[in-house]
Amino acid sequence: MKEGAGELGKVVAPEKVVEQLTGKTNPQDTVGDYLKQLDPKLSNEEVEQIKLGDEKKLAETRKVLRSATPDHMKPPPQKQEEELRPYEKTLKEEEEKKIKEERMRQIQASQTLPVIIGTRKGIPRRKPKSSDFEAGKNIKVG
Repeated sequence: MKEGAGELGKVVAPEKVVEQLTGKTNPQDTVGDYLKQLDPKLSNEEVEQIKLGDEKKLAETRKVLRSATPDHMKPPPQKQEEELRPYEKTLKEEEEKKIKEERMRQIQASQTLPVIIGTRKGIPRRKPKSSDFEAGKNIKVG
């Protein structure tokens, strides 16, 4: 186990593993890094120009693809939330509060214990008369 961890530590930088585990990654310019690896003589300005040119080409190809797709395959248009006037916002908030309060009342009403009426302490209960219905049938037959 220790040997495997040692070999892994040699191959992978421990800082990168910790960053990946904690989810803290630094935003990197992957396109810029790639371009600089291809040609180390490129300046930052040239890299930015290449990126802008690529973004323009990408936008043009997206337009062409969108125009070529049929209507039934296009994603539905995204609705933007309408701007509410201040009094409309307050009315909406009040309605939401009323609904929330009503739900809380219903929840509390369902959680309360029902009161049992008719229980008396100290008085013994009689057995129902239906249990002794065969008492009078002690008659000989035949």
